[in-house]
Amino acid sequence: MDHQRRFEDRSDRVLVVTPPSDDTAARRRSELSAFLRVRRDALQPEAYGIARGKRRLVKGLRREELAAAAGVGLTWYTWLEQGRDINVSATSLGRIASGMRLSETDRAYLFWLAGLQHEPPSALSSELAPEIAKVLDGYHWPAAAMTPMFELLCANKMMHRIYGFDRSVGPFHRNQLWQTMMNPERQALLANYEEQARHFVALFRLSSAACVGQGDFELLIDALNAESPLFREVWSTRLSEPPVPRAVRLRHVDLGEAALHVVRFPLSIPHGGMVFFLTPEDEGTSAALTRLARELTGGA
Repeated sequence: MDHQRRFEDRSDRVLVVTPPSDDTAARRRSELSAFLRVRRDALQPEAYGIARGKRRLVKGLRREELAAAAGVGLTWYTWLEQGRDINVSATSLGRIASGMRLSETDRAYLFWLAGLQHEPPSALSSELAPEIAKVLDGYHWPAAAMTPMFELLCANKMMHRIYGFDRSVGPFHRNQLWQTMMNPERQALLANYEEQARHFVALFRLSSAACVGQGDFELLIDALNAESPLFREVWSTRLSEPPVPRAVRLRHVDLGEAALHVVRFPLSIPHGGMVFFLTPEDEGTSAALTRLARELTGGA
């Protein structure tokens, strides 16, 4: 029997979401089905040497056209796209990925959904190993660590001061995807907000692939789909992006206009997730961060 769970945020709004089924495998097949349909619809027939006639009604490739391009059987591909519980080999899935011309991150996401990658543990510790926390604390510039679902695990003082983690709002106050999409303070902090938000959603898709079907993941996605039109738009594209180095521009009350570079590294088992290291990109930002570091350490 379905039931509803209620969450209250600091503005006394009430958000009602429905927990998902425990059938994780079925949920992943459903997401795999949606992923294949959306990405097939986005393919241009002309790129495959197929003329777009006046009577063509489909937006992208037909199933039979994709199956032919991938070198797989039409019936098997149809069942896969329908989300049926069928055997899927790495070889066959690789042909589908090549036929769709997927990026490396989208290919990885596809394989995760099909259960063809080793998954990190679903139960993640809320604390990092002391050695990793010490590394973050000893880093001169902002740094943080997050779970695969972008739950904040640990951050140094400078990262806390800049991003205001202690002022997080809403029912998912530790989740940084939620804060990016729903917290006005976080949105005002990011100078190129929409560009950064779109990237963060695509990065989250790859990072959290192994969490599809788990209760906390489904609650978060349902809530974001209900509350954020931008998230709903970007999430529906099924696009993913890798954690490559990236420029970030901020508008901060203490730093002013700041230009930083963010580098992300994967965390090893048993935690999974990522560590984020930020460095200043120009002299003005470096000077502002140095002043902030002195303030945080009680220096002159």
